Amino acid sequence: MKNLLTLTLLCFGLMAQAQIPSYVPTNGLVGWWPFNGNANDESGNGRNGSIFGNLQSVNDRNGLSSSAFEWNNNTSGFGSNTYIRLPINDNLFISEMSISVWVWKTNSPLSDYPRVIGRGENGIIADRLSSSYKCFFGCGLSPTSSTPTESWVHLVFTSDCSTGISKFYINGLLANQNISTPSSVITDWSFGKNGAEWNVGRKSVGAYDGWGGKIDDIAIYNRALTA
Repeated sequence: MKNLLTLTLLCFGLMAQAQIPSYVPTNGLVGWWPFNGNANDESGNGRNGSIFGNLQSVNDRNGLSSSAFEWNNNTSGFGSNTYIRLPINDNLFISEMSISVWVWKTNSPLSDYPRVIGRGENGIIADRLSSSYKCFFGCGLSPTSSTPTESWVHLVFTSDCSTGISKFYINGLLANQNISTPSSVITDWSFGKNGAEWNVGRKSVGAYDGWGGKIDDIAIYNRALTA
């Protein structure tokens, strides 16, 4: 019976692993949230998100129904009440991190700097005035050039503080990189920390800067992804 139970558990583990598509690397994967009608972490790590406010489950970039979430910027109140909270602890990261996410930004968000994902003041940010994306995370800021609105865009931010290098990719191409003083640990956690949560679709501290548009397929890593 013990051997049968062990085999059963192993099969369930293999089935859970098989659900992760090939485009999501599993090495260093902290969590993967495909937003298939919910905010569950489908990496097998159990870091399920909690939904707050009125999010709409919509078609994703491939046209699959109920496979992305949309923030209605006309009713989000700058995102103060509409967001997803992710249960991620700082101790999961030492000196490296990466974030991969698909976004679809409306032409007229309520905030000048709508937030895709972040923790406290740190995060991936859209600049409404320049139609670009920026990232305060890890070792520093990586601004990008103008990007299209109201179409799906793939953003990847990587940071390796041991080398001091942060990189920002848009649709698979390196958009910008920043080089700062190397550090053995992630240096920017203290900026706006104060027990701040990880939130999707808003900044987790006032003035929130809520998102307007769609977000899908978030993957977070405790290592710097390579191209």
